[in-house]
Amino acid sequence: MTNPNPVVSAIISTYNSEKFIEGRIVDLLEQTIADRIEIIIVNSGSAENEGKIIQPYLRNYTNVHYLRTEQRESIYKAWNRGIKVANGKYITNANTDDRLKKDALEILASHLEKNPKVAIVSADQKYSYTSNEKFDEIKRNKIRRWNDFSITRLLEASLTGPQPMWRASLHLEDEIWFDENLEVAGDYDFACKVALKYKLYHIPKVLGSYYLSTSRENKEYKEQKKGITESYHIRNKYCEQYIRYLSFQELEIKIHYYNKWSQAGKLLFYFWKLLFKIISPARRLETREFVTFFAVKLNSHLGLNKNAMALCDNYLSKYSSFDISSLRYSLTSELMYKVSVSVIIPTFDRPNFLDDALESLTNQSFKDFEVIVINNGEVKISDLIERFSGRISIRLYDSEIKGNVSHAKNIGLKAASGKYVAYLDDDDWYHPEHLQTLYDFLENSEIMFAYTDALVELQDKKDNTYFTTKKFVEYSKDFNRNLLLIKDYIFTPCVMHHRRCFEVVGYFDEKLSTDEDMDMWIRMSRIYDFKHIKKVTCSVRRTSDTGSLTKDWSKMYQNAKYLNEKHSNYGKFNPIVCLGRKYYLELRKSRAKRSQYGTVSNYY
Repeated sequence: MTNPNPVVSAIISTYNSEKFIEGRIVDLLEQTIADRIEIIIVNSGSAENEGKIIQPYLRNYTNVHYLRTEQRESIYKAWNRGIKVANGKYITNANTDDRLKKDALEILASHLEKNPKVAIVSADQKYSYTSNEKFDEIKRNKIRRWNDFSITRLLEASLTGPQPMWRASLHLEDEIWFDENLEVAGDYDFACKVALKYKLYHIPKVLGSYYLSTSRENKEYKEQKKGITESYHIRNKYCEQYIRYLSFQELEIKIHYYNKWSQAGKLLFYFWKLLFKIISPARRLETREFVTFFAVKLNSHLGLNKNAMALCDNYLSKYSSFDISSLRYSLTSELMYKVSVSVIIPTFDRPNFLDDALESLTNQSFKDFEVIVINNGEVKISDLIERFSGRISIRLYDSEIKGNVSHAKNIGLKAASGKYVAYLDDDDWYHPEHLQTLYDFLENSEIMFAYTDALVELQDKKDNTYFTTKKFVEYSKDFNRNLLLIKDYIFTPCVMHHRRCFEVVGYFDEKLSTDEDMDMWIRMSRIYDFKHIKKVTCSVRRTSDTGSLTKDWSKMYQNAKYLNEKHSNYGKFNPIVCLGRKYYLELRKSRAKRSQYGTVSNYY
């Protein structure tokens, strides 16, 4: 089977895939154009016995070629290595655990032959759940259908699937190669590079199978976080390049379109997508996340950074998004930080306590901070704030939704210009070294979230004066993700975190009137490690007569129930977490029924 001028070169990269390699070779040799293809196998320093399995095929088939490297290399370096010795007019990657319909390569090559303006062609796949299962043997008919090509849909997410075919001239003439520094998303990067110059085409036919291992041994499952990160940087890079190619007229049209739909109501956006799907099923519209992402990139390109940041904030106040938060962070980095720390204080009709809290800030040994006070009640406090304006950097905001502490804190987060964020309840106070302790630690480590210990001070009132009757440290626990799912052992005034934390996970959940801090810490803890600094640096006040938003145990029970449901996927297989959640939920339920709440005792 000798053909000096093959039509297709199929590149197989193998690393520790002994159990798949023979099935992959046989699958290619059974193609309808097997006499017009060459198979190039690149063994990237595998520790298994692929070489032994390949030897008989090297002896019996002159169109099978074998390369081996002693050192392991990335899949994209292996592909480039194979492509450099390929003779085919067209190239396809042949992943060891995938299989093809017998005429797949013929159909893909034929389309490229008939459409010289198309550079990459791809099709749909069946899912296979059994290793080495041939295409015709798959009984389950679960299909992965890809969307028709458009540049913006490609910038949103890869469209070419796992089995594309492309022109060898892209490498030989255009010098477009796979980025060997990427580990997971190099094929997405390659498709984006090509799409800026040529057309891509999707054939709406099922031409292959994709092995979806039940044990999740596929590379994308193992490298999911890395794939998200790489895809973001690819998307960000090629969005900028694409936007630079647009004419002024195209920019004008696109910025109007994407600004409009990035701010559209949820219901309107949903019906818009639904209508378009009915009219043209194969031309799926972009997600709201990408519409916002692209709108931000357009605004940033035009120098409208405030608009870009407002679009990010609007999206992140409703949804979590790695891409949007990363974009928001890059915009913030460009503006630089005005101060080192932003201290957020929501206050609710307790000006006498607020005065103590602000006084503690004037005594801080650390001075590079701003204070953002959000009036969440009805009592006017502007005169009080004015008294401190000459002593500390302080701003006052008024919350239009009274009593919603989450909304008040979100006002503070949006107004914050510091690199780090700290919180102080209006009835608590910092010790003089509090901000310095947390700032010094965060600045000199890679940790993004740190917390100290607090002194609980029980107070009674006599002659309009509060005096402490008892002091104790209630919590001094090192970071434990599972414990945080059960109860909040981190007092809010003890916390300082990098602003990046809330930009990634989103704002405080405004459905919560209590436990909003626990919800935020849980979300942050899924991504970041926390550091417990075993030092008392602040005080938490508890009195018997203080007005509080957390006295309504019925509401606290409902909030705890909502919180457990919201994070039900975390720790659901951990019996201690499940029992702990149930115990504290029942405790709140029983207290709600009895309506017995002692303000000087622990919630739990």
